[in-house]
Amino acid sequence: MNMKKYLKFTVAGIFLIAINISYTTLSVYAQPDISEKVRTVDTSQATYVEDFKSPFTYNGKLHFVGTSGEITEATGKPQSFIYQYDGKNVTNLKIRPGDAYESEVQTPIILKDELIFGGILIPDLLKNHVKRIRYDGEFIQEIPDSRYNYPSGFEYPVVCNNKLYYVATGQYLNIDIFEYDGSSTKSIFSKSYYQDPIIYNLIVLDNFLYFNVKTNTTNQIYEYNGIDTKLSKLGDKIKSIGKSVKYNNSLIISDEESNSNLFYVNNNSISEIEVNFPEFKAYLETNIIYNGDLYFLGSIDSEYKIFEYNGKILKVLENNNFSINDADVNFTIQSGALYFKGGTNDKNSTILKYDGKNITATEFVNLSDYKSGFDETINLNGNTYFQGKNKNQLNLYKFDGSNILKVENNKTGFLGEYNTPFVNNGKLYINGFYKNIDGIKHYKLFEVY
Repeated sequence: MNMKKYLKFTVAGIFLIAINISYTTLSVYAQPDISEKVRTVDTSQATYVEDFKSPFTYNGKLHFVGTSGEITEATGKPQSFIYQYDGKNVTNLKIRPGDAYESEVQTPIILKDELIFGGILIPDLLKNHVKRIRYDGEFIQEIPDSRYNYPSGFEYPVVCNNKLYYVATGQYLNIDIFEYDGSSTKSIFSKSYYQDPIIYNLIVLDNFLYFNVKTNTTNQIYEYNGIDTKLSKLGDKIKSIGKSVKYNNSLIISDEESNSNLFYVNNNSISEIEVNFPEFKAYLETNIIYNGDLYFLGSIDSEYKIFEYNGKILKVLENNNFSINDADVNFTIQSGALYFKGGTNDKNSTILKYDGKNITATEFVNLSDYKSGFDETINLNGNTYFQGKNKNQLNLYKFDGSNILKVENNKTGFLGEYNTPFVNNGKLYINGFYKNIDGIKHYKLFEVY
């Protein structure tokens, strides 16, 4: 086992960047001439389908988890299935052999051209016995577990070195990490049920698998080398993985308990990034790489800030004329500039632009009640699509770097609120809100064209 070098990395300098701020106006047309609209995807071939969850591309086609109109007798809830959309029709793949599976679809992932997901066997439905199911585009079958007669679960699945790793309940109710190579399954790590173990945060970096293990006495990070199958503790510096982001072939990790410490991890060393900001917290789940540097959301004394890290120096973008009002920053890159949601001194929300030197606060025409900002962002064909609010009405907008245009709902019933934006074959799909029944919101698949 190779000994790791533990290096303490002291930030050479922590700077507040004084940034000039200026204002520009992005045009929003009250009645824009828009070529793009929203249309309802035809689901008649699937009889009935709601929701658009866990979208992924498989064999070049859009797949997603949706809810059918069929009710599970044991639970009284609608069944979920994997659906396929080929650009014309939506098909319920009925991913279950005959009636062997109650299709509680969990976490689809692709390994060696096969689709693998968790599903619940009908005889074990009340026990929530989750099995692994694979689909090769034609046939569906349960993955045999050979020696392991009771792995139940399919949590945190990741692919590393062409092998699938996931967390499940193993023999004797122990919690295990299982490895599946396409033909057989084995446990690579196990913790006793009596230790109240929790295994989570499976992260892949190059040929290494990192994961967090909590028991009733310890909290430890492990590293697993998938090539020579070496397992080792990562050390005592990082007690538990909070959030992480891949940057420059390494991991930037925050500690879970406080988010106040940052670590730089690669295959040979662990470096602690020393931060001297008062009451500093890092929210690495909100991040982006721009011009080779890492930008992420954090806070100083409970005030949100945008931080920049170039691998050596940590900086905070600071200016008295703008602020970060909440955690919904939603970074995006457009026309060579970094955009994110922020606000001005009067606390009005707007989109802020950073070109690497200056920040520009943008104001919107005809959006005097613009408050919800820059949400559910996704880039496609040089444009950024996002969810914004105008006069308390949520809408889908398109930003091309110069103008912001409202995307027409085309009388589809789409009510402007959406989630799960996903691009497949150059087209944008969203899970759109279209009706409210007894206080319950209903969503279905829409296509932007």
